Amino acid sequence: MALLGERLDVPLNPKRLSISSLLGLQMTEGRRSQIVLLDERRLEILIQPKLYAGELLDLVASHFNLKEKEYFGIAYTDNAGHYHWLQVDRRVLEHDFSSKSGTLVLYFAVRFFIESISRLRDSQTIELFYLQAKTLVFKGLVDTSSETALELAALVLQITHGDYIDDQTTRNLLKKLPVLPTKTLKEHLSLTYCEDKAIVSYKELLGQSRGAALVHYMTIVEGLPTYGIHYYEVKDKTGIPWWLGLSYKGIGQYDYADKSTPRKVYQWKQLENLYFRDRKFSIEVHDPKRSANSKLTFAANTVNVYVWLAASASLTKCIWSMAISQHQFYLDRKHNKTLRTVRSLGEIAVDLSRSQRSVSSASLTNSDVSDSVSLSRLTAALVSDYGQSEQSLAAQREMHAALRSRKVALEEKLQKKVEELKRLCLQEGNLIGELPPEMPVAPGEVLPRMRRRVGTEFNISEMINTRTKDKEDDLELECEIQRKIVSAASKLASDPAMHKDVRKQRKASHQKSYARLKEMESRLSEIRKKSLLSTRSLPAMGSTGEIERASQESFQMGDADDLNGDEDEEIIINFPHATLNLSDALSPAPPVVDGRTAEQMHNIRNQTEAEYLPPPLSESSSSSVSSLMLHGQSHNASPSKQSSSSRNSSPSPHR
Repeated sequence: MALLGERLDVPLNPKRLSISSLLGLQMTEGRRSQIVLLDERRLEILIQPKLYAGELLDLVASHFNLKEKEYFGIAYTDNAGHYHWLQVDRRVLEHDFSSKSGTLVLYFAVRFFIESISRLRDSQTIELFYLQAKTLVFKGLVDTSSETALELAALVLQITHGDYIDDQTTRNLLKKLPVLPTKTLKEHLSLTYCEDKAIVSYKELLGQSRGAALVHYMTIVEGLPTYGIHYYEVKDKTGIPWWLGLSYKGIGQYDYADKSTPRKVYQWKQLENLYFRDRKFSIEVHDPKRSANSKLTFAANTVNVYVWLAASASLTKCIWSMAISQHQFYLDRKHNKTLRTVRSLGEIAVDLSRSQRSVSSASLTNSDVSDSVSLSRLTAALVSDYGQSEQSLAAQREMHAALRSRKVALEEKLQKKVEELKRLCLQEGNLIGELPPEMPVAPGEVLPRMRRRVGTEFNISEMINTRTKDKEDDLELECEIQRKIVSAASKLASDPAMHKDVRKQRKASHQKSYARLKEMESRLSEIRKKSLLSTRSLPAMGSTGEIERASQESFQMGDADDLNGDEDEEIIINFPHATLNLSDALSPAPPVVDGRTAEQMHNIRNQTEAEYLPPPLSESSSSSVSSLMLHGQSHNASPSKQSSSSRNSSPSPHR
């Protein structure tokens, strides 16, 4: 396939030469397409999105070594078979092609016909006009009579194969060459009759040169009334069908049943304006007779407007575009008319006979024509067209060798980059547990299996940054970390994507972590209990009431611990001046104040009273005093009034 866009990196071998290799073009993306040439060969190309239609036309013109390319164009057909010509100032792929996917088919053909080949300067242009005329006659697009069609068939035999040899050879050639229209075959009884008539005309051409036969052929075709006209089917406002014929002369209106004789012809010099809207195509024609007879001076009164309706808006736009281009072609020819010279037909015949660059030479017979041109056949034509010498071929070989070495170096560099990318992708896969999509894989290569990673992240408290020497804080931090570990182990153990054995191992690990967490929480609870008791230390007491109150609080704390089940545990409470065993504190024992027991304090108080009290009272007085003391002791024993009884129990010197 011929590629457009960048340089081809292939050997410049004549058997593999193509248009793209000669131009040094290649592309890596675009739309696959075929260009049907005038000799029915097909040029396969890949059209780049940025390629303009004018550049594509230049490329095909260079294939024929064509100098007068202004007569030609590239077109595509719609569903109705109408030709839509590419605009040279637009990109190829910007045109309104069919929505069907697949290969795009384009046609290289004559777009602008002229009255005679004598106005053409180059012999190659005349050759292509001949190929176009032969195709139009064979397809019936140019109406001919049966006698004219058979005469033209004989001329094609003379141009392609030279003089007559024998009947059998001629019959075989007629069956292969596309020269007999279907209309002609239907008008006669058999194919043999048509062949006999063509053979008779072929024998009369004996000795005629190829150039003279080609000029004779074109002279006959140019005299046909339907040659060089692009026909489009339209209707007028009343719904009557017509044919609009666009040519170098102007716009002709033909009856639907007769394309030969126009009803009206609107010459290009008479047209004032061309426009379309939806399905309506309109022209404004200047009427000189009306202008001369009109008494009004307004120019609008001298213009007639003619309107036709096409089958679709797309066809209307096609007609308008063709009319605009034909009108511009008329203006260009009118401007350059003085620069063109008219050659005689005899001179043209001599040039064609001497030409060695004919597209339809004897080596390119119809037997060589196929639906798709191979690169080897394109090579033979291109090498002959370009006339490459041995020196140019040697230079091309050197260039190819340099490009080949550069290609090898680039491929090695690319391979190293691919290997490096592959290594990085494998490292990333080992980290995240899956291969990234950028992983380069060779055809047939098996992807390596990655160990799947499960996320177990968690946040640790800020206590780890403020670690102290306190055993309780350290143990609390370890418990928090262990809780996170247990949570992560639970996630891993509940992953359904893992194998049963792996889940079993993870469950065992989760149970161990959970058991260790329970053990650490139990130790932390014990330490907190001991810390709580140690922080609730008894205050310093200077009286019996304070000692009794401290004993009562210690007794209540002991009861609370007994309710928690710590009956056998010995808990030590540190007082400011003494150490008291909690088990001893629960039993009735005299409290200690400043290193003295309650009994010692009682003896000291009695001694003081004996020194300061008056002599013993009477029996009644002593009984009242005794009752008062008993009442005081019972009052001091009440826990709710410990502080008040302690204050009232101090000895009085006046008692």
